[in-house]
Amino acid sequence: RPRWPSPRDKELLSARKEIQNAPMIRNDRDLFAPVFRNVSMFK
Repeated sequence: RPRWPSPRDKELLSARKEIQNAPMIRNDRDLFAPVFRNVSMFK
């Protein structure tokens, strides 16, 4: 197992951070917000 993250690992970590830090969307007519913890994760 390599000690340093590969470029692909870095991309995945970056995408994860973007998803986790996405802004909250309160009024979305296409999705029923209470079903999702963070509706903006699916936009």
